[in-house]
Amino acid sequence: MSARDSRLADWTAALAEPHGDPGGGAASAVMLSMAAALTSMTAGYAAAERFGDAPDDAEWEERRGVIERRARKLRARALELADADAAVSGAFAPAYSIDDRREREEAVAQVSAAATRTSQLIGEAALALPDDLEWLARHGNPALLADVAVARSALRGALCGARTNLTADGGDELTADERASLARFDEAIARLDARTPTS
Repeated sequence: MSARDSRLADWTAALAEPHGDPGGGAASAVMLSMAAALTSMTAGYAAAERFGDAPDDAEWEERRGVIERRARKLRARALELADADAAVSGAFAPAYSIDDRREREEAVAQVSAAATRTSQLIGEAALALPDDLEWLARHGNPALLADVAVARSALRGALCGARTNLTADGGDELTADERASLARFDEAIARLDARTPTS
């Protein structure tokens, strides 16, 4: 079930079923896509043609435009990551069903390594948003503060999901690079938690 090519109702119906394609990792990526979409929307509403109090400042407009374009790309990228994670997650059941113990353990280890990688990619992709959402909260259209807050909540869910899946799939075998990602995820989550809901 592709997050990119399915209706939301169909994708969430597939998520509700007891199989791994899609699963929690893909859901984390979809939350990231939602956060990015809301970031793009709120940045768009800060444009001068929609926001009468937008400053006549080229540097300000450049930053706003960069945020909007980056968020649009991330929305699509996050759905690609959702599909990649769903494919990996769906491979767990066949791996666990292998009769030979050694072959089963090897297959599960391979799938776990792939799942660890997709979780890391989802979390790393999410790290682009905290600064942009903070800028929008401070300098964007104040009528959209509630939407910025919803974007933050979706982003937090994506980061927490990526962090949880990374540690679950990697276990004690996390590399130094993966542990560094965890530290970045924790820092971003702490930053999001430090903000009030509509500030």
